[in-house]
Amino acid sequence: MAGSNRYINATAFSWAPLPSGVAINVDGVTQVAIDPGAKSVMFKGDGDTHASFKAVIENDPRISVRAANVLALLTIPQGVAGTVNFLLNHAKTRAGSGAIAFTATNCMRVDNSISMPHGGFAEGATTFETYSTDGVTSPISYSVVV
Repeated sequence: MAGSNRYINATAFSWAPLPSGVAINVDGVTQVAIDPGAKSVMFKGDGDTHASFKAVIENDPRISVRAANVLALLTIPQGVAGTVNFLLNHAKTRAGSGAIAFTATNCMRVDNSISMPHGGFAEGATTFETYSTDGVTSPISYSVVV
């Protein structure tokens, strides 16, 4: 959709074990967050009181998902490498054309928590850590759905 770059609601979230396996689909997604995990170093010397040089030396991406489908999140085994896929829907079309498709390879669940408020819906929160196959290529990629 030309001229519109607004997105709403992550959907079609799934995790599948590597090298190939049956995907675990997670519905009821309320939030997905991508943290690039960037780490930088700085240099300052002589009379510098502020950094006079900085460089990014490390990236350690993480993906977190919150969802009402607690059972699906609990089913994802800890420490097993897999692939995460999800869509960030275009605000006008809601899915399909204009959506952003995210894929994270070499992705493993490291953390899982459940919130169970009295008189409210339970929600699970899961964090995935990723790693690169060659140490250079990001394990997280995205493309616009045409």
